[in-house]
Amino acid sequence: MGYDKTIPQGGKGKITLKVRTTGYQGNISKRAIVYTDDPDMKRFTLTINAVVKPIIRIKPNKFIFIRKKAGKEGKAEITLSSDVYPEFKITKVSAFPQEAVKAEYEKEGKEWKVKLLFSKNLKLGQNRGYVRIWTNIKKYPAVWINYLCEVEGKIKLVPDTLSFYRNRGGINFRVVTINTKEKGIKIELKKCPEEFNCFLHRVSGGYILLVVMEKPSSNQTNKKIELISNVKNEENLVVKTIIR
Repeated sequence: MGYDKTIPQGGKGKITLKVRTTGYQGNISKRAIVYTDDPDMKRFTLTINAVVKPIIRIKPNKFIFIRKKAGKEGKAEITLSSDVYPEFKITKVSAFPQEAVKAEYEKEGKEWKVKLLFSKNLKLGQNRGYVRIWTNIKKYPAVWINYLCEVEGKIKLVPDTLSFYRNRGGINFRVVTINTKEKGIKIELKKCPEEFNCFLHRVSGGYILLVVMEKPSSNQTNKKIELISNVKNEENLVVKTIIR
């Protein structure tokens, strides 16, 4: 922003405003407050209205949320187009983790469709990843789309990831609530990493998993607590742990 600090009586001054448009698309509105020593107008507001045309238009946006049932596949779709580059096209698409989602793309009129197929074998709870889309635009060679796929089933782990801190005093423990939606569901502890003691207790409406950190490693580690159930497509349950 730049401006003339002093304006002679009856003269004119200039105020220059710059608006950053990175990360925006569509209609935007920005305001600037100007203060003066004029007793009749000590302050006034300047408003800038603009329409930002992104190099690549992404619908619905750069983040995808999908909820699906355990043992079932899930689908999502992204649409890309460009008003700035009529020759825009997608040259390649890849997804990570590869075993979690498959990505295909095709052109429909002036738009490109990226179709995602989420695996029926995804674990219960939240599954995160991304899709990378390569284009023929030098200024924008790749687009990154993050996704969160939440898998619902008859069993729900809350939370499904535990964080521990090795330098904190006292008993270092965390609790996972395992909710079961039907009677007759049985859960057993399969594997508890050597850094922890794990205790599984049946309670009304499910189970409680108590995890106590006993032998923290010297470096940050990510370990998995494994459980098994008698529910089809939900036989293998995992609680992730992070030691910081």
